[in-house]
Amino acid sequence: MSGRGRPSQADLRRGEAASFGPPPSPSITASDWRPMVRNTLRGFVTLTLRPSGLVLRECAAHEQGERRWIGLPGKPQLDQDGRHRIDPATGKKLYTPVVEILGKEERDRFQRLALAAVHRLLGEAAP
Repeated sequence: MSGRGRPSQADLRRGEAASFGPPPSPSITASDWRPMVRNTLRGFVTLTLRPSGLVLRECAAHEQGERRWIGLPGKPQLDQDGRHRIDPATGKKLYTPVVEILGKEERDRFQRLALAAVHRLLGEAAP
């Protein structure tokens, strides 16, 4: 234990592992593929995260050249008349994120696991 009788984070993790076993490895399962090819969009998919059980519906799978990524669900930004807002600079419809992953390392890990899950679902070799 570290100073003043309080356990450190490392002490707590060791105690948890001794009591409950090692934490389960994070994994993602893809299901409900719905193809839709438009610009970089290739389709929509449902992702189930383990061990949390969190289900993310309507995730967008994108591809541009050799680059692939998963877009998390968003909701349309509406103007005061209830119409979908458009970015005046690009002409694209605007969306507000519904789910966000904080931290570059966490986002990169999510992308790696999510893309592998989509490749498994579609029977493709992962890039």
